[in-house]
Amino acid sequence: MRQWKSAFAMLHSAWRPLFEFELLYKLLALAVFTPLASLAFRGILRAAGYAYLTVDNLGPFLRQPLTVLLLAVLALGLAFYVVFDIAAILYALDLGRVGRQADVPGMCAAAGRAAARVLWPRNWPLALAALCLLPFLHVGIVSGFVCTAAVPEAVTGFLLRHRALLAGAVAAAAGLGVLILRWLYLFHCYALEGCPFTAARRRSVALGRGRRLRDLGVLLGLQAVFALVFLAAAALLVAAIVFLTRLLAERQLLYAALSSAVWMALAALFLIFSLLAAPISFCCISVLYYRRQGAGVPPPPDAPRRTLNRRAFRRLEAALLLVLTVCCARYVYRIARGEANPNIEYVRTAEVTAHRGASAQYPENTMAAFRAAAEQGANWIELDVQETRDGVLVVLHDATLRRTAGDRRAVGELTAAEIAKLEAGSWFSEEFRGEPIPRLEEVLAFAREAGVRLNIELKPTARDRVLEAETARLIRAWEMEERCVVTSQSYAALERLKACGPELKTAYVMGLAYGDLLHLDAADAFSIHAASITPGLVSRLHDGQKEVYAWTVNSRGSIDKLLRMQVDNVITDDVPLARARVYAGKTSSLIQEYIAFLAGF
Repeated sequence: MRQWKSAFAMLHSAWRPLFEFELLYKLLALAVFTPLASLAFRGILRAAGYAYLTVDNLGPFLRQPLTVLLLAVLALGLAFYVVFDIAAILYALDLGRVGRQADVPGMCAAAGRAAARVLWPRNWPLALAALCLLPFLHVGIVSGFVCTAAVPEAVTGFLLRHRALLAGAVAAAAGLGVLILRWLYLFHCYALEGCPFTAARRRSVALGRGRRLRDLGVLLGLQAVFALVFLAAAALLVAAIVFLTRLLAERQLLYAALSSAVWMALAALFLIFSLLAAPISFCCISVLYYRRQGAGVPPPPDAPRRTLNRRAFRRLEAALLLVLTVCCARYVYRIARGEANPNIEYVRTAEVTAHRGASAQYPENTMAAFRAAAEQGANWIELDVQETRDGVLVVLHDATLRRTAGDRRAVGELTAAEIAKLEAGSWFSEEFRGEPIPRLEEVLAFAREAGVRLNIELKPTARDRVLEAETARLIRAWEMEERCVVTSQSYAALERLKACGPELKTAYVMGLAYGDLLHLDAADAFSIHAASITPGLVSRLHDGQKEVYAWTVNSRGSIDKLLRMQVDNVITDDVPLARARVYAGKTSSLIQEYIAFLAGF
């Protein structure tokens, strides 16, 4: 009981500055540090000569001296970031134990001094301990990884078949737990007492000697109390949602307003918990630390003198919060679009391509289908491009205009002006009568504005004169080089495209994949019929730094099968289904589980 009172008293004095600091720091992580870490890792891949990291090439990648050096520098930077957060939390809690309230500038000053010492060679082992805590402290940096990482089925299956190795893995995890328990006070000794790593480790071991099981029990008990408080609050809000659903099912407007308010309260609760999770954890450890210190606990340091008055600081804090929120929104949008996807097998989230746009609900290869695909959340839009008689590129799949435009002639027999007089919507539905055949330039302008990427499939014919050159020119003119992949079933067309634009990304479209494909240098990726894709083929192509696109898959079972094979891109007519299947295995919704549980009563 005394430990609980101490913990709550400490948090009562420190929760406000802790919340302010953690909010700003987590936003800073998502808006600045996460993109920088991702950019740095991509730079390491490029410096080592790798475009894609897989299980097969991981060993050679890690054996390169340059890779080791650059990864060590990146790890040290991440450790600095983690220790800064921990030291700020401990500083605020240290003041809170005597009833004094810290402020964010003081927390940053104390944290900066402690984090800077991580760069000393004698403290480098502390960096490893800090990185082990990264998943538990910094949602901004690791949330994308945690949500998209998948344990290879081959690994789990292998462990289950070999009980001795499974027992060894369990023993290793238990050993790590014992080590963490021995080093329970490591960061307190380092940040509050100023000890270097070796001395801090010895101090931690000495403070916990003979009391580790008791410490573990107290620590778990304190954590359980805080967890129960959170779960009880969440359960009340979820129960309110279920109650409103049943009570106001027929009063849609009132139900929508009230349930939205409750959902916002629940989201706010999760935000508060995520921000205070690390402070609460260290608060529990701090209670034990001060108890082990006894009468020898040194007084908290004097707070640094303010350089800004309170009003000026609040304005600066509000401005920083606004800027970071906008930056975070932009980065989250990039994640949703797949632009921040790491090229790492078992981590990368497969992307979704809308086949000829949202072609299941809209006439294919039209602006209506493309706009709908973007609204449905497609990462990419696939379209087919042909050349008119006067050298203009238009979007059409078939060899003739008969099926979609009611004209028996081929695209190459007509001028762009003649094609502009046709419509390609009424064959699908009278609702879309008058939908024109778009030009490639029109689609590029739309994609640039909508933030969606394009899979441009070339349909070469004997009449073509400028198909590949004009495609390259238009992509450059709209500055879409990084947001387009040019594909074709004609390898010769890809070679001509590469001659016009070596920097452009290409993919070879194949109905059947057999033999060694890696010698096809003009293809940066391969778009393969789903029936021809095997796990071995995906592994070989990934090992050769080539991506794999699967076409065209529209059933849940087929999509799930391809995702298990780790394909990079699923081309589909049903974007909502594909997106749901991509994220079903990567994320879980605690809220939905609560609701399903309570709704069962």
